[in-house]
Amino acid sequence: MLPFSDTIRLAKAGRATEKGDTVARPRWQGGWSFKRGKRHPVWVGRFREDYMTTDGVGKRRERSVIVGRCAQIGKRDAQRLLSERLASINQGTHKPEMAIPFERFILAR
Repeated sequence: MLPFSDTIRLAKAGRATEKGDTVARPRWQGGWSFKRGKRHPVWVGRFREDYMTTDGVGKRRERSVIVGRCAQIGKRDAQRLLSERLASINQGTHKPEMAIPFERFILAR
């Protein structure tokens, strides 16, 4: 059994750089696929994406994209196509976009 002070020190220890600063754990997601529709079923992929509000606060939303028709591709292919789409998010190269209200978008355009 560790003394109480050592337990707290271990709990605070995280992934650190050479300078001793802590680094945030990289985010990784696989998303999930499901069927939608009865007459013409399609594979839908769902994942989470970061975005910036108009006041500069970072938030996260859930996005859905149609990956393909069920008659043309199977579930494994749908999941593979979704993971290709998520590659930029998982690698950290995806930059959050600024979300603006529709009214402001119309006035700007």
